[in-house]
Amino acid sequence: MLQKRESTRALSGALVMLGALLMVALGMPHLVSAARPTPHPYCEADTHFCIGGTYFKHVNPDDVIDVSYGEAPVFKAKFGPLLAIFKLFHTGVLFQNRNTGSNYTVEFSAVFGVPNATIPWIVDDDIVWCDEGAICTKPFIDYDYWRVGGQITHMTTISGAQFNQFIDWLTPANETLTTYELWNIFEHWDGGKTPAHLRAQTCAESVWTFLGALRNMGASIDMERIKPKHSFINLYSSKPQLVDTLDPENRAKIVAFYEGLQWAGKTDAEKIELFIKFLSSDKYVLSDQKYYLLSPMNFPYFGSHYITEPLPDTPIDL
Repeated sequence: MLQKRESTRALSGALVMLGALLMVALGMPHLVSAARPTPHPYCEADTHFCIGGTYFKHVNPDDVIDVSYGEAPVFKAKFGPLLAIFKLFHTGVLFQNRNTGSNYTVEFSAVFGVPNATIPWIVDDDIVWCDEGAICTKPFIDYDYWRVGGQITHMTTISGAQFNQFIDWLTPANETLTTYELWNIFEHWDGGKTPAHLRAQTCAESVWTFLGALRNMGASIDMERIKPKHSFINLYSSKPQLVDTLDPENRAKIVAFYEGLQWAGKTDAEKIELFIKFLSSDKYVLSDQKYYLLSPMNFPYFGSHYITEPLPDTPIDL
């Protein structure tokens, strides 16, 4: 356990630059909810992006509240705005109450960090996933964080009544959005016109979910005029093959695959080699608690893109 934790904290240098493509958002604690899954005791949050979530209080129904889309470079605390060059952003929804001056931030991220959410640990021949995702709320807006190297885009204005409905919706939403999944799986990249085989669940997709919920609560959001963008982190493969994990032979193959990607005790050069191997080779991925085999992979195997897409039809009766 100690070796694993020390090795995780040692990720640096060139690996960090490559790993930035994995780390669209940093780890964070979650809103307390009895309905959320209980993490494996092996899992540990290495970096806390959001220091404690809090539930918002209702506001006056007649209040006027501005809603904005926030984008900030990933690893900003370590690299400043550098990774904005590669269009790698952490995202959130920001609320500013014109009547009271109160501000609020709503985000989603990986509780135990994106690497842990993407590659499981093999512990005594058991596959241990630390892939919990969660909504985090903060009763303020860190303007320096969002503006320096990033941007804040005004999306719409809502009433206090709509804000109250949204924050009530966050509680059941946090019991539904419980897993962080980094990869979109596409046959190939055509600007997102062709539907993905499998969709990611990261901060970016969650922000679109939040905005979709607000729209369905009556908020007017003109996506054609504003054209907000978010990052797509993609793998390219033929149609993913659902794996029968009750078959001992299949399970052994999955364990062997991830066992070959364990980075504990590796040098930085070895970690880079593992990362490249993961991107280019046939692989197993976990999506919605099901394992899929990606084979064959399609060149260029991996891609990062920054585009806009329509809002989803987010249900508001979770």
